[in-house]
Amino acid sequence: MAHVYKGQWEWRSIGTDGLEGMGWYPPKGGYVGVLDLRGRGRSHTPGPNQDGYGLFAYDVPDSTIGVYLGEAPDDSLRTVLRGDLESSLELPRGTLVSTTLRDIVMELMTQHAALDGSRVGPIMPTSRGDVELWLPGFGVQRHRFDMILDPLVLQKERESYRKVRQMALDGLLGKRDPDGKFIPDELFHRRWLTTRMEKYRTKEWEAFVPDDLPKEEPEPHDTSQSDDFNRGDGGLGANWTDEQGTMAITSNEARSQAASTHYARYTGTNLSSDDHYGEVEISTHPTTAMSGAACRMKDETEMYRHGYRTSETNELAKIPFSQLGSANPSVTLPSTYRVKADGTTITATYDGGTEPFSPVTDSDTDTLFNAGMVAWGATTNSSFLDDFLAADLAVATVIPHIQYHYANQVGH
Repeated sequence: MAHVYKGQWEWRSIGTDGLEGMGWYPPKGGYVGVLDLRGRGRSHTPGPNQDGYGLFAYDVPDSTIGVYLGEAPDDSLRTVLRGDLESSLELPRGTLVSTTLRDIVMELMTQHAALDGSRVGPIMPTSRGDVELWLPGFGVQRHRFDMILDPLVLQKERESYRKVRQMALDGLLGKRDPDGKFIPDELFHRRWLTTRMEKYRTKEWEAFVPDDLPKEEPEPHDTSQSDDFNRGDGGLGANWTDEQGTMAITSNEARSQAASTHYARYTGTNLSSDDHYGEVEISTHPTTAMSGAACRMKDETEMYRHGYRTSETNELAKIPFSQLGSANPSVTLPSTYRVKADGTTITATYDGGTEPFSPVTDSDTDTLFNAGMVAWGATTNSSFLDDFLAADLAVATVIPHIQYHYANQVGH
């Protein structure tokens, strides 16, 4: 049985292999689950000052971790503990009305989450239409997206549309032609609207458009990115951007080119949804190195990543660095590492689908439409990668009359 604590994130050296700098970690190693309760304003701020909380689950109780919330998430939580959570999250006393830990966290992230990054954001539905909460140490609680139970979802989608539309109009989204020239896609936000129609299975696309913006009809969208690197030695090519460091092709594989950090983002085209995955095959992993895949990748400053490193055969993290998962199962290379962002459910797999730890609920990073590769090494050519693939996720949910219900809910 897992023991859940409310604790503070700890700022310390990343990994035990000396490959990177500093980052945010759970209070102690050996955890079996994490739920970040910080907003972007805190999780994106470097230490060393502790400023923000999370829920951390451990197999063995340890009073030094933080405030103990129990080992039975469906039992009533003492009023004083509920009040402590409200105080830590800067909520008015009496805000949380649920009584069990599981229901309190679900209420927090569906009813009282912040859209401005000041505290934890709302749970967003998966491509299946499920609102999922992965409570650390206790698996998943889910329900079908409901306008009443999940009032923040459409507000968040409308804010996302505003952001995506501005990115498209500013020429930040697009694809490259065969000669490598970037071609802005000023219709990208309309393609994004199509992914919302598919995700929520509705024709009422206007529900996702803020009232003060023009109603521009949806457009068809693209859904995948791939590269097998089967070409001559040299740079990755026009479809890639080296965000940090340099990766290059050697013997039909992508390899890191120096003893440093490497981030490569596929920019040949954008995925059309931030519900997507990125994967890459790790073919060779020498001593003192790290390799893996990234999704929802902005550049070297923001992404989810999953990889194999010297100190942990499986590590899930979000950048700016906060470790969300760590495990050491036996891994035989070559192995395909994948990281998938589906709503606010983040899943890491290797060996074609094995999960080294439970998925994580995280609301920190969204409206990013590229995947990529990551690599670190103490020597040149430390990481050998192959067969990169990224794709939008399939959708399967039915939400009829979404605009009608939304309009009535917000009083329009």
